[in-house]
Amino acid sequence: MREVERQRLLEHIAANVRRVRRQCGLTQADLAERVGVDPRTVQNVERATVDVTATTLVALARELGVAVGALVRPARFSKTKRGRPPST
Repeated sequence: MREVERQRLLEHIAANVRRVRRQCGLTQADLAERVGVDPRTVQNVERATVDVTATTLVALARELGVAVGALVRPARFSKTKRGRPPST
């Protein structure tokens, strides 16, 4: 896979994980705890700065209640505001 394609895929995963996590009302720390990974892993996935292992991708999808395909489909990657999501 070319570097451009790899980065685009990571950005799709990042945007989708962030969007679904927020829809679920979870913080990055909440999701990390449920998945059993360090919170930095979720942060880095959402920043598209690390390659996601298949195991982590499946665990993220399971905890977010979506199919793996929903996390890898094309999505817009946008800069986000830092901080916790609004409480519901």
